[in-house]
Amino acid sequence: MPTPGLVYDCPECPAERQGFNFMYAYNHPAKGLNELHRDGRREFLLFTCNSCHYPVVVEVYRLVSAAAHTMPLQLRVGFNDGHYQVHSVRPSRAPQKGAPEHTPENVTNFYQQGCRALERGDWDVAGMGLGKALDAATRHLIRTIGPPDLDGILSMNLKRRIDWLHAQGKLTDGLKSWAHLMRDERNDAAHEEAPYGEEEAKDLRDLTEVFLMYVYMIPGKIAQRHPEIVSGAAASDEPTPGGSN
Repeated sequence: MPTPGLVYDCPECPAERQGFNFMYAYNHPAKGLNELHRDGRREFLLFTCNSCHYPVVVEVYRLVSAAAHTMPLQLRVGFNDGHYQVHSVRPSRAPQKGAPEHTPENVTNFYQQGCRALERGDWDVAGMGLGKALDAATRHLIRTIGPPDLDGILSMNLKRRIDWLHAQGKLTDGLKSWAHLMRDERNDAAHEEAPYGEEEAKDLRDLTEVFLMYVYMIPGKIAQRHPEIVSGAAASDEPTPGGSN
């Protein structure tokens, strides 16, 4: 086999699409290969991450016809050039923790962008991504209320949107204070000249996670288990004939 390379998301450090160094190859007996590879060989290749030197093992099926194959090999998950086929790469990176259950898709996307930046050590980018999750969450909550002056309320700055949601009973006193703390952290990430630190970024992630749990996960679980509570609350919000709420 020509000396191979590997491009892979390191399971140990934040490096993504990282180049790995080839270290060692072990030729395994061909027994156990499926019918497609009955005339081939199974090889286990050891690579190490260029960033943290963590090892991974690539299981490759090599066809007999590849014996004279001399082209450079840049392996990756799913690689198959007709001569060599990557069957697996182990270990793999642990699945990223998602946003709390019932969080809307666009809010989840911003939250996960911030978390991925945090894993890479990009603290400023993490702070801005997590701050965007808060901003998007307030806009989503306002749209679910559907006030007559929707566009005007959505155009308010984040501080006023938080206060408006509190006045509508969508945020408790504690959650309002929590959201303002997140807003301050977000502003620091976006505007401060000093670099945003690891501890600040992790604090903002924790704040954002708890905020999303309160405004989305807990109400969502209640709606799943006790829909009569939600429907009853909605009915109580309807104006009575000839009167007001």
